[in-house]
Amino acid sequence: MKFAINGKFLSEKRTGIHRYAEELVRSLDKNSVDLNIVLVKPKKTEINLDLKNIRVIEYGNGNGILWEQICFAIYSLLYNAVSINLCNITPLLKPNGISCIHDVSYKANPEFFSNWYGFLSRIWHKINYWFICKFSKKIITVSEFSKSEIIKFYKVKPEKISVISNSWQHISQKFSKSLNSENRSSDNYFFAMSSIAKNKNFKWVLEVAKRNPKQKFKIAGSFNPTRFGVNMDFNELENVEFLGYVSDEEAKTLMQNCRAFLFPSFYEGFGLPPMEALAVGAEIVVSNIPVLREVYGNSAHYVEPNNYDVDLEGVLAEEVEPAENVLGRYSWNESGELLGKLIC
Repeated sequence: MKFAINGKFLSEKRTGIHRYAEELVRSLDKNSVDLNIVLVKPKKTEINLDLKNIRVIEYGNGNGILWEQICFAIYSLLYNAVSINLCNITPLLKPNGISCIHDVSYKANPEFFSNWYGFLSRIWHKINYWFICKFSKKIITVSEFSKSEIIKFYKVKPEKISVISNSWQHISQKFSKSLNSENRSSDNYFFAMSSIAKNKNFKWVLEVAKRNPKQKFKIAGSFNPTRFGVNMDFNELENVEFLGYVSDEEAKTLMQNCRAFLFPSFYEGFGLPPMEALAVGAEIVVSNIPVLREVYGNSAHYVEPNNYDVDLEGVLAEEVEPAENVLGRYSWNESGELLGKLIC
């Protein structure tokens, strides 16, 4: 049987789900000697995965949604290949493949997607999730929480869903140069990074910063602060530095040097950034929500995402278990092995 990995993620700016796809493909490559797998990607798309067993195929014109829904679908149909889709979307012309749904926030939290772009994105993803749940051979997700949400909202049989988690080893493998002690900063700050999506709850960071003017906060991400939808003049927050988009290497250095990494999300499928922060030695302050409790156990400091009256130093004074208790449970290699077994 032939398998075709949907390579659309290679043509897009990296987010958490793109990281997941990259690392899972890289790990699958090590565990797929006897499998007939190709990675199909748009033409003129750079790839830096160093694959040994998975062949890379350039196919079709263009990129983005149209490439995925037309070119990749046509390839899968012509070559009778089972598609492997790792970034929430399946080709609707051939939806009977293996697809990963990272979370069902579009279904569970419609209020997070209230503007026109969010509304269109929600409709598009809900259509895809329905096709995946209805027609796919197998479904992948990244946590037991996310699996329970898929079952809850789409009535999928539990045995159809496999949990293949995120991991953290890419940090130590790729960014060792930026993590030397000589790069440590004497600047004492709290660090947060993510998108402006409402589930990420950046309002919490801003409100806590407003209430703690003597502490410094650095926020990284490609966003315009005025789009937070909060009645606050961000220019008045002299203790907050908006860094804009930062490279992976810069992000990891900021994590290593910070007083603590803040992750106050309302809703996640897994929540990878705090694990990256743990892997480089940072303490993490995360939301007290089920999925983060599942992933981070007693190795994180927890806060309520709607409570802004937080004494961060008091929170950090609470004892937590070693980061190794979390890091030891996750491995890209093991995730690749699980995917290899799933498609055998």
